[in-house]
Order: sequence, then structure tokens, then C-alpha cells
Amino acid sequence: MTFKLLTTVFILGLCSALHTHCTAAVPSEDTRVQPPVPAPCCVPKQWEGDIHMIQGYVRSGKPGLQNVTTRESYDFTRKMIAVEVRGIATPTKVIMDYNKMEQYTITGTTCTVGRMMNTGMLNCLPMNSTYMGSSRFGGMEGLLVDSWSIVDPILGGTGVIDITRDGCILVDEVRISPPGSQEPSLITLGVTDVTLGIKDPKVFDVPRPPCPPNPGNEKLKPVRRSGTFLFTGL
Repeated sequence: MTFKLLTTVFILGLCSALHTHCTAAVPSEDTRVQPPVPAPCCVPKQWEGDIHMIQGYVRSGKPGLQNVTTRESYDFTRKMIAVEVRGIATPTKVIMDYNKMEQYTITGTTCTVGRMMNTGMLNCLPMNSTYMGSSRFGGMEGLLVDSWSIVDPILGGTGVIDITRDGCILVDEVRISPPGSQEPSLITLGVTDVTLGIKDPKVFDVPRPPCPPNPGNEKLKPVRRSGTFLFTGL
């Protein structure tokens, strides 16, 4: 830039000394080329990671707060999700079987089975997701992350998901319950220590007992799951 400007000044000065009319274009500043707008991506079919969730809600007219850390195992090939709650006295685990549309909640030595009401397991961002922009974690040379505005296809709530440009790895998510919800809530989630693949497939094994061998899906109490990847509704 400095060399171009000095060259322009020299040419104009030379033309003035020679009494000759000259024109020279003033160089413009270089602009950084913006990356193309990405398309909604699909997360890896198998991954595991730690999820840190803070949820504020209003239940029966009383506000509440939930702060929990879990380890999630996500397997789109097996159509199963396992969530282990960490940092609590009583071991708690949730197994979601999308083949049978059954959810098992194991707390200590007890097991509760529910019938999932959503239409299936998500692997890709909805095509109607809106790209909101990109940013970097850790400085200008850090991790490139794309932000997407989404609508929960099951419950109708809205949210924003941050996903890495390279590999479509989940970073964080913020969700707001839909207007008029019986239990209004605001949820923020962060995911760390993601590894690809499933280290031990036994994480999806349903313990029997305490869980019943054949609960009978049609007789189970319905439970609703979110249509997003990180929120497990614990």
C-alpha cells in the first residue's frame, strides 16, 4: 500500500514539473474476502462429549434453576442416545432408543420407562435453519464456528446453535420455549471434549433389572424430547 501511494505521488509530481496533465487512480484498501455462506450441515453419526447445561424455568408459578453436567453418547447408526448425569450423589442415566421409541431413566436401582413422542432422531440441521454469521473461538486464528437460528421441529421453540465449520461439531446451543408454554424456560448448553465414535457400545445397554424386559410401548407414559441435538430434557 505504501509503495503504491509513493508511486502515485511521484507520477503526479513528475507531470506537474513537466507541465503535463496527468491523472492517476488512488489505490483502495485491500478488503478481506468473506467466506461463502455455508449450507446446513450434518453432525457426525457417532460422537461423545460433555454437556454443561443451565436452565431457568417457571413451574407452577415458581421460578427454578437447574445446573447439570452430563456425558452424552450419540449414535445415529444405532438410533440411540445415552446420557449419564455427573456430579450428583445418586447415579442417573437416560437411554433413548429411537428404534422402539422408548426412553429409560435409571436412577440408582430404579428404572422408569416412557414412550417418546417425537418423530425421530435428528442428524442434520433443518433445511429452514437461518445462517446468522460466523465467529472464531480463541482469536483470529482460532476455531471457525457458524451460528444457526433454528426452530424446534417438535416443540416449536426457537434457538441458536453454534457448530464448527470444519466437521460440523457442536459447540453450544441456546433455546427458548415457545410462547404460551405451560413451563416457560431458557436453556443454555455448552459441549466440550468431543470425540468421534463410540468408545464402548455397552453404554446403550438397558440394565434388566431394574428395567422391565418388555414394557409394552403402547402402555407407557408419553415423554417429549426436543428436536435439537444437545437438549435432553433432564
